Amino acid sequence: MSDAPLLEKTITITEVQLEEKRIKIVADGKVFSIWRTKKDGTPTVAYTSFEPHAMSATGKTFVIKHDENPNPQNEGTFYRTIMTIALYTGQPSATVPQAPQATNLESEVSSLKFRLTRIEQHLGLTTSQEPEKPVEGQIDTSGEALADKLGGTLVEGDPGFISVSEIPF
Repeated sequence: MSDAPLLEKTITITEVQLEEKRIKIVADGKVFSIWRTKKDGTPTVAYTSFEPHAMSATGKTFVIKHDENPNPQNEGTFYRTIMTIALYTGQPSATVPQAPQATNLESEVSSLKFRLTRIEQHLGLTTSQEPEKPVEGQIDTSGEALADKLGGTLVEGDPGFISVSEIPF
């Protein structure tokens, strides 16, 4: 941890990954870490606070205090370690004024728009272009899946097929 003061922030969690030494949290497009233990082997304050919420934290809002240090191996990226974390109660912090946060729905829509843009970039499409071939599960106004209407689904090797491993999120 650096000597810089901790940053206080309200976050809405979009992903939680349990790893051997830490809990990886994705929120507001950034990655944060909660270390399970201190160097002496005792649980960290953040881990003790977050552990009861870990399996159901996705979509919930928390108030965190964290440090942020540049990653020397990857310029422009940061290590963010959460030092304290608490479920958001709706009460503003007395120490740091908070900017209004997007609702969970707004945050989810923003995340989905970002993902759609990344997929479109991968396929070389823009939102004004129609794909050459329907994507499995794509729904038209009749409510019937286009792939079913046209008698099949995309399989590996078809133009427009995207493997899960190719999706950049």
